[in-house]
Amino acid sequence: MTKANFDKLSIGKSDAILVTAPDGTAMYWNAGAEAHFDKASTELTGLWPNQISELERRTAIEQGDTEHEHWRVDKDGNQLWVSALIAPLFDKDGCLQGFTKVTRNTTESKQAESLLNNKNLDLQNAALLKNKFLANMSHELRTPLNGIIGFAEFLVDGKPGSVNEKQKEYLQDILDSGRHLLQLINDVLDLAKVEAGKMTFDPEVFSVGKAIAEVCAVTKPMAQKKGIRIEVVLAPEVDCVTLDQHRFKQVIYNLLSNAIKFTDRGGKVKIDVAMRDLGRFHLVVQDNGIGIKTDNLSRLFKEFEQLEAGATHRFEGTGLGLALTRKIVEMQGGEIDVESVFGKGSSFTIVLPLLMTDDKPESSKQRQEFPMTDLNG
Repeated sequence: MTKANFDKLSIGKSDAILVTAPDGTAMYWNAGAEAHFDKASTELTGLWPNQISELERRTAIEQGDTEHEHWRVDKDGNQLWVSALIAPLFDKDGCLQGFTKVTRNTTESKQAESLLNNKNLDLQNAALLKNKFLANMSHELRTPLNGIIGFAEFLVDGKPGSVNEKQKEYLQDILDSGRHLLQLINDVLDLAKVEAGKMTFDPEVFSVGKAIAEVCAVTKPMAQKKGIRIEVVLAPEVDCVTLDQHRFKQVIYNLLSNAIKFTDRGGKVKIDVAMRDLGRFHLVVQDNGIGIKTDNLSRLFKEFEQLEAGATHRFEGTGLGLALTRKIVEMQGGEIDVESVFGKGSSFTIVLPLLMTDDKPESSKQRQEFPMTDLNG
């Protein structure tokens, strides 16, 4: 047996060590072997045949050191899980002199492994049930909520008749709250899909500039309300990409709406797109807002984490957006990073491939799109 295998086993006093003749008959054994095989030394004196079977001997000669595990029953009828390592012994001329066999009782570790596997299985089942519940609840919530949003839009537009300014203000609040709640439900559903391994991607060729313009159009009212200017710088080399366009817009929307939300009135948000390296491009969303404390950066991409709490909590949110953004980016073979100076602003950088590889999840034909309008519309 090689020294490496002895080191790997870290042989202890309770391990059974046998040295046998070429035919498998025991020639030497230690105290661990007497205890393991329940034999007194007087019983072991003389021949103790067949301690290594013919198959084990042949395999060891052909393959060198061999290791296997199996169940055995002790004198009291208890099942023991044991591991055995067998190695051939040759003299300097290469002639077979016998075999070494080290046997160890690994029942406790096997039971611990089995218990851990059962616990992991229970956790997986619980996660599946949770995700199924979230998916069902999200569907049940979205159906009536879409009705509320639709009728609110109908009233705000004055389709059934004119309303006074105060009534319109209240209706707009209902509409904004409904849309906010719908976005939350969609985020929860998407996170459930990620955890269940069911988030799907539908790669297609599209214009990066046009996709960003459509997202800017959606966030334009939010930015105008705070007097925030949005600047877009797009390198000409980054024209068309092959990614999931809906998921790409979702990522940009999450980053851009976050930047607007955490930037004070009159501030500025910049989107910068350029080539990163061969086959990849980066998109940076930079703001001059409130920034993030260094101690909070590690919590930024965790689900349901909000960096403000209690009476100082000034901003709406659930902490889902950035967690979901990171998952969407990474599942498309990309990466995301953040740099921030507290009180001066933050910069979020995503790096994505120009071409999404084929080893991603199968395409899905069902999409929950948020409305996109032309920037100049």
